Amino acid sequence: MALIKCSECGKEVSEKVKACLNCGDDIQKQIKLARSKRKWKDIPKSEKRQAAITGVVLGIIFLFCLNSCLSPKTPAEVEEGHKRGARGACRMFIERQLNDPGSMKVIRQGNKAVHVEGNIYETNVNFTGKNAFGASIPASYHCVVRLEGDDFHLVSLKKNR
Repeated sequence: MALIKCSECGKEVSEKVKACLNCGDDIQKQIKLARSKRKWKDIPKSEKRQAAITGVVLGIIFLFCLNSCLSPKTPAEVEEGHKRGARGACRMFIERQLNDPGSMKVIRQGNKAVHVEGNIYETNVNFTGKNAFGASIPASYHCVVRLEGDDFHLVSLKKNR
């Protein structure tokens, strides 16, 4: 238990007490104030080391996140992202056509979108969905979409026979 001097009356008191036994001043408040006014040379080496390690770890985490967010995508990665987006857009366009959109269950996830030309993609989507009578029936659609900026626009949607 360390003794410190009360900044009000100058008497030595324990750093564990809440108030000075002589004058009643708040000792814990004095300790916090004194710590906030410490100079770098007065800070113990263990606290400096801990602050430095924390700073380095946070810096590494920040740089890793920054690098992964800003790293350029390869053309193949961009193309695969467009194909995934085309498949998702086709599912959304088909779902809008159904009597019970929530009943749509894609049968084969292997339906790959194909980059036809320019910004045109096409895919077949096989799924089950409920008809007007509530029966679950299989269906297949051929979908063609056009990528404009970040959005896909429907070019054609035909039910396969």
